[in-house]
Amino acid sequence: MKFKIGDRVLVTAGKDKGKKSVIVALLARQNKVIVKDVNLYYKHTKPFMDKPGEKTRSERALPVANIAVLNDQDQADRLAYRRTADGQKERFFRKTGQLAKAEKLDKVVKADKKAKKTTKKATKKESLLTEDSQKFAQEAIEAEKKTAKRASSKIAKTSRIRKTQDKG
Repeated sequence: MKFKIGDRVLVTAGKDKGKKSVIVALLARQNKVIVKDVNLYYKHTKPFMDKPGEKTRSERALPVANIAVLNDQDQADRLAYRRTADGQKERFFRKTGQLAKAEKLDKVVKADKKAKKTTKKATKKESLLTEDSQKFAQEAIEAEKKTAKRASSKIAKTSRIRKTQDKG
């Protein structure tokens, strides 16, 4: 795959046709890429226990055939490789012949990952709290069952004693 994280691309097909954005992730085995703020889908989660319902927005993968790389002049272009005199491999645009450099997305990607981690941590804490409350409720139910068993066994013993006393 000739694409790299940070390449500016143009979406050429699909519901977001014509949008320009940056590649955030590569899925080489599936021959797909994830482009920032493109091909967005919403997942609805129903409210459960103490957790409220929510809509989470996420980008889905796009096939490589549905994107085109943008060159320095903001035109759709193709990428190629060539070897330099020292034997280094470099990417270049076919139309302009200039070197293709991916944008430095480290800060943007790190900020996105950090935001996702904090939301994941918050949801984990919420889920742990709900799990704790579920465990507490489960323990209370089990304790109630045990006391009910003890009470029923006492009733059974007293009824057996009375039956033997009546016979004798």
